[in-house]
Amino acid sequence: MKSLKEMVLCGNTPKESRLVIDHIIPVVDGGTNDFLNLRTLCF
Repeated sequence: MKSLKEMVLCGNTPKESRLVIDHIIPVVDGGTNDFLNLRTLCF
């Protein structure tokens, strides 16, 4: 698996690349699991 440094923000679909969900503000730093705090990363 690639490291987070190798992951990038993308607009790809799951058919185009492997996607993961990431928190914009980490939960440990007070972020929530609300969809407004989530983003798609691809690698």
